[in-house]
Amino acid sequence: MILAIHNNTYTKFPIYKDGSCVGILTSGAVLKWMAKHISNDVIDLANIRVGEVIPYETKHLIDFVNNDRDIFEVEEMFEKRHAHGKKLEAVIITENGQIDEKPLGIITSWDLIEID
Repeated sequence: MILAIHNNTYTKFPIYKDGSCVGILTSGAVLKWMAKHISNDVIDLANIRVGEVIPYETKHLIDFVNNDRDIFEVEEMFEKRHAHGKKLEAVIITENGQIDEKPLGIITSWDLIEID
């Protein structure tokens, strides 16, 4: 995951367990984990599993859409959540918009800013 952040500038990763999305892992949780596990200015990343980092993550609100959804509809999803005082962390794109489908992509609020 550290390499994915470095190589692709990804900061959010959907986490799947038993074929269903159980949440999202952010670079912030990775950083918290790293800060907690630093020893003598060294962080040992060998054999680290996502399950070890997940406890450092806060619960995030995510939604799912099918791959035919219009980007303006997705933007409206973010706006509606914001209007109700909630932050939608990400929208995960799957073939039919189902939680138990393989992710095809992810949209964050930062992606929408880049599109505008």
